[in-house]
This record gives sequence, structure tokens and C-alpha cells, in this order.
Amino acid sequence: MQYNRPPDRRPMSAGNKLLIVIVVLLIFLAGFLSIMLGRGGQPAGPIVPTPAQPSLPPQGQLNTIDEALDNITPTPPPTPVVMATAPPTETPVPNFEMTPSPTDIPTLKINSSGDEVRRMQDRLVQLGYLRDGANDGQFGKGTQNAVRAFQSANGLGADGAAGPKTLTLLYSDDAKPKP
Repeated sequence: MQYNRPPDRRPMSAGNKLLIVIVVLLIFLAGFLSIMLGRGGQPAGPIVPTPAQPSLPPQGQLNTIDEALDNITPTPPPTPVVMATAPPTETPVPNFEMTPSPTDIPTLKINSSGDEVRRMQDRLVQLGYLRDGANDGQFGKGTQNAVRAFQSANGLGADGAAGPKTLTLLYSDDAKPKP
């Protein structure tokens, strides 16, 4: 099958032309028959619109224009529509204070350093897992051993890294001191 073949440009044969003429005539014949059968076989006459005649009183009943104007019934004025609405409420004062976002608890592990490590070491010293004076802000082997001991004593997986579970328990009142 060739997709890049040019379109066929040969002229239509006489048979093709005759077939098209017959199909078009059949379509017109079908339309004519549907119109005729739709009207009960009666050919339609020209459509003439009938003008709307205003209802006038019989002649001789009104003598002058003034009498006709007196007989006109005026249109009643529109009645106002009263819609019940709720009384307005006072607009609340906007609160421009930032909503605090939850802080991610970092995982402290070997070679971590900084204030978070020092804070954790201070708490480990309070609970007796780390010796006094070892809170230097550097997460070394001594801090890792203290974290493992805390995790074991408190029923956590003792991996020596202070993740969210370990730090949450460490700073809570439920933290068990070193036995």
C-alpha cells in the first residue's frame, strides 16, 4: 500500500456522471413526495399572512375622538415588589498575623552540628545519657552512643540517629531517664 501516491486526476466517466444525476433526482423526488404526503396530497397555495384586525367597536357607537379617549382603560401602575433581605452584618476585622506552619523535625545523625544538636545534647545530659560537658554541638560517637542508649531504654529502634520519633519523645515528659 502506497501512502505517498498522488490523487487520481482522471476525468469522470459518463457512467459516473449518470449515476450522480440519478441520485440527485431521487433525493429531489423523495423531498417532493414527503412534502405532498405531509399535506394530505393537497398542493400548497401561496402563504398569505392575514393582517391582525384590531377589535373596534361597531361604527356609530363612538362619535368623536374625545369619546374614544374616554373609553380607553389606562394601564395600572406597576406594584412595587418588596424583597425581604437579611440585615447587614458587621464585617470582621482581618487577621494579618501569619498562621504558623508546621516545622519539620530534622533527623540528627553522626557529623550533624549546630544549635539543634546542642539542644538535644543538653536534654541527654539532663536525662543522664550523656556526661556533663559533652554538649559541644557536634554529633560524634559519644552522642551517637547516648542516643542509642536513650532509644533502647524508651522502646525505640536503637539506630543511633535522632529522627522525629526519637526527638519528640526526648523532649516530652514521657522520656525515661537513664536507669
